[in-house]
Amino acid sequence: MSSEWEELQPPAKHYGGAEKPPVRFSLTKANGTQFRGRILIMQDLIDQLGDDVKRVTVRLGTGELTHQLRIDANPDGKFELSNAGGAGRKKSQTGVKRVVLPFIEKWPRIKIEVREVKWAIRAIAGKNVLIIDLPVEIWSPQDRARAERRALA
Repeated sequence: MSSEWEELQPPAKHYGGAEKPPVRFSLTKANGTQFRGRILIMQDLIDQLGDDVKRVTVRLGTGELTHQLRIDANPDGKFELSNAGGAGRKKSQTGVKRVVLPFIEKWPRIKIEVREVKWAIRAIAGKNVLIIDLPVEIWSPQDRARAERRALA
């Protein structure tokens, strides 16, 4: 019989029981008139951006990237990662961080319920950044047409 060690891995984290998507997005009316986006990100992903990330820089793509957001860890970033609450749990217990976006003029004035969005961690300029694909309802008609042409090619 061989005497070796098999490394064990911890179980996947299921915050609050049900497994949640790592990145979620919503668009809701704030202050009664303006629609603002909210991004919910699991702490596990935040940890991949850097150690002890508390603030981030958020960039909206332009041109071919106009349907994406980029989130970089930045101690001097203008956006603070706040704890997102959960049903019956303290905000600090959910393992989810929230980024509240400013009003963006070119986005439609529609409500988008919290939903999973595509995301990727990419190395850019020597550091990990989070790239998020925005829901198609936010895309301009030109961006939708460009994506359709690209999908057909």
